[in-house]
Amino acid sequence: MISAKWPVPCARANAAVAQQQANVLVSIDMVAHDAAAALVQVQGYQQLVDISRQQLEALNHIAGLANMRNSEGASSRSDVVQTQTRIEGAQATLTQYQASLDRWRASLATWLGWQSVGDISNDFPSGLLNACQTDKVDDRLVPSVLAAWAQANQASAQLDNANAQMLPTISLEPEVTHYLNNRYANSRTLDRTQYSAWVRVKMPLYQGGGLSASRDAARHSLEAASAGVKSAQLKARQQLHEARDEATGLQQALQIQRRQRSLGEETRELYQMQYLELGSRPLLDVLNVEQEIYQTRFTLQQTETRLRTLQLDCLYNTGRMRTAFALDRHAIQGVEVQP
Repeated sequence: MISAKWPVPCARANAAVAQQQANVLVSIDMVAHDAAAALVQVQGYQQLVDISRQQLEALNHIAGLANMRNSEGASSRSDVVQTQTRIEGAQATLTQYQASLDRWRASLATWLGWQSVGDISNDFPSGLLNACQTDKVDDRLVPSVLAAWAQANQASAQLDNANAQMLPTISLEPEVTHYLNNRYANSRTLDRTQYSAWVRVKMPLYQGGGLSASRDAARHSLEAASAGVKSAQLKARQQLHEARDEATGLQQALQIQRRQRSLGEETRELYQMQYLELGSRPLLDVLNVEQEIYQTRFTLQQTETRLRTLQLDCLYNTGRMRTAFALDRHAIQGVEVQP
């Protein structure tokens, strides 16, 4: 039997396959982004732990100077107590950053499927540093937009099917009959093998409004899916612009923070000289400038980590995550990733 409605089921099947393929791309991009983001966090907390240890060493050095001056009668016991208090605070900061580092290492190991993750390089691919310096989004590369398009195509196929159900179905039914003996009607004039073809026309006349309701529901689904496409496009562009603007602001903040660090280090040298040689600078000023230096270094490192994360966000929102990590045309769990 050959039916006149056969293209409609094929269109629905193709739309469903396209949607599943787009969903696979969404999952691949999301896993790649989250795994890379976890790695960036591990890099950042490794640096924060190292800075915390350096802060402890610097405060212990100042504590040694305070103890020496106290033993010589050049300063009071309060200087030693103040320094010890700062050391305890720095130890608490180190413990906090170490705990965060361990947590992100465990998260990265989960994404990679490894038992554990040790120290990793702090390098960041130079090709990813300028990922946010773009204002164009190719919808053909963004998985979320592709998934929305596929859903709209599937909704359109469902509407076509609903419309087709209200039209007549014309089918051609060929038939071949072969008799084994001569005992059949009109055997003297008809051959044993007889051929016939039937044309059948079938159309639903009334089903209580069910067909109209199905068509209206399919039309509303298509309208919702079309709105979903526009929403996915807007969301991708909005997130890209937000990440790009934040990255621009952080780049400017980095320059200020680097100048603050340089000025703080110059001030530290001056204050320590005034404290040790001239005795004109109280220890509290030395401790405060030391704290300001390391607070600036902490903020500087956190800013750099945030900048790297934003580059990954821009890659994800422009659909270039797979290309950046060379995943195109590679098989992942038996599925080849197409660009």
